[in-house]
Amino acid sequence: MKRYICRKFTYAIAAPVFDMALLFSSFNFNAHAGSSVSAYWGTMDTQLFGRGDIVGGALEFTPVPVVSLQLRAAYANNFEKFNITAPSTEGMPQYEAEISNIVFGGLESAGRAQLKDFTVIPLEIGLTGRAGFLDFLGVYTGFGYGYYVVPEFTVASRSGFEHAKKANNISGWWGLVGIEGGIANLKLFAEAKYTRAVARDIDIELEYAGHKGTLNANIDLSGFTYIAGVRLCW
Repeated sequence: MKRYICRKFTYAIAAPVFDMALLFSSFNFNAHAGSSVSAYWGTMDTQLFGRGDIVGGALEFTPVPVVSLQLRAAYANNFEKFNITAPSTEGMPQYEAEISNIVFGGLESAGRAQLKDFTVIPLEIGLTGRAGFLDFLGVYTGFGYGYYVVPEFTVASRSGFEHAKKANNISGWWGLVGIEGGIANLKLFAEAKYTRAVARDIDIELEYAGHKGTLNANIDLSGFTYIAGVRLCW
């Protein structure tokens, strides 16, 4: 009886370990060696401007098995909101405080009206690791550095005024996980990527009704990006 129980216990432990080893052995870490070019589209969510649309492309080089160097460039627009906090008027001359209150009073309602010509251009570089299994599926993860270009844009208020703004470009880091499937040279993929990109205490150029000046603010583009795309490998 003791021998039977011991044998049963040993099987109960060994069976899952064997199954995991079998699954791990099915991974092909060299299946995606080589280079590739990708095109993708999806949504980019940010703390400051809400959610927008994003399209982009990537080049990938694999100098050593498993690990790839990836270069990305994208274009994001159609963001849904504008949440910027009015600066403190403490210590300002009276006329500057009055202008600030007028401007940010308008911007509060403008955020519910329209952002015009606002875009973000992510330029990113990073490392990606891939593993394939079942001959046609693969998983991957990556991390890297990003430089996020923010061209000049306009906020249009309900009263008809337009506020021209120019924000500094921002740098940060990102990490992603993804899944892909297809034949050897053509893959479809989907991924989730988190970006952390915050610029604190930066000056933003501001123009309102002929008055020009700068505002000190935090610009936060952090958030998740969800994309799907196609990858050509060789």
